[in-house]
Formats: sequence, structure tokens, C-alpha cells
Amino acid sequence: YQKTNYQEEMALSLNQISNLYYSCLVLQSKFTSETIISHAIQNIDNLEQREKISFIQNVLLELYQISDKKCQKTIKKYVIKQKFITSGKFCSFLDVVNYHLHLAVLGIEDDKNSLCRMVEQMLQEYPEKVYYHSIQSTLNLLEILQKKYSDFSPLYKKVKLKINKLNKEFGHT
Repeated sequence: YQKTNYQEEMALSLNQISNLYYSCLVLQSKFTSETIISHAIQNIDNLEQREKISFIQNVLLELYQISDKKCQKTIKKYVIKQKFITSGKFCSFLDVVNYHLHLAVLGIEDDKNSLCRMVEQMLQEYPEKVYYHSIQSTLNLLEILQKKYSDFSPLYKKVKLKINKLNKEFGHT
């Protein structure tokens, strides 16, 4: 309803309400308000791409996991139709790769070949002398996917090697 304050917006965008989602999963409760989902979708359409991706991943896709079939259908329809562009900046490309991997983890996107190509391209184009912390998200998502589909195991290993190399280069532990 566009009536949130700064703290509420930050809690949503930084996924600081994950305990709510976890509690619903444990209690097997279902989110059933299509109205709230519709309002959320209307309000994020004007966001910048990075903010929109973040909101979808941290709010809509979390709601997707605890929603009933009708709400899931609404969320799925919306997230699938999103066409994010990579603006020439690598961080933008990495955001889009992680977005699609996130959809695959939830079973919303199933084109494994396209996802594998995106991750390979991300590895090839990864700039020298730069550490993007969101590559850790890539690794986490690939770890989940490799457990479901063996196609992702080689990519998981490559990203893990890349992160290890970056950690050594930048002195991260």
C-alpha cells in the first residue's frame, strides 16, 4: 500500500523477516492473500532492476514457498515474465544469473542448459582484480541445484574454485 516506513522497507528488502517464512514452513501454514501479492507486484514494477530483483528474491519468492496454489500461480506468472537486461556492468549480469538460479532452485525455471550457459558465461567474463560478494550466492544456489541435478556439479566446482582463488587474492578467509 506504499505506506511502509524506512525500517519496514529495509526489513523486507534485506529479508529480515525470514523467521516468519520459516515458521510458516514448520507449521505448514499457507499464505492465501492474493490481494497483498497483487499490491506488492504493482508497487515493485517501478523499481530499478537491482531493487526489483532483490525484492522478488527476498519477498515474493519467500512468499511463494509458503503460499497456496493460487498465490503461487500469481507469483510464478509474474517472475517468469520478468526480462532483466544486463547493462554492460558485470554486477548486473551476476544479479541476473543469480535470479535465474534462484528460480531454478524453486522449480519455477527448468531450462538447465540455458542456466549452465549463463553460469559458464559468468565465469568467463568475471573481471580480474574484482571481488563480487554475490558470487557466494551463486555458489550457494549451485550447491542446492547440484543435489537435484548432476548437470550443475561441474559448475559448482568451477565457481567454488573461483571463489577460493578470489579469497586468496583478496585475503578473505
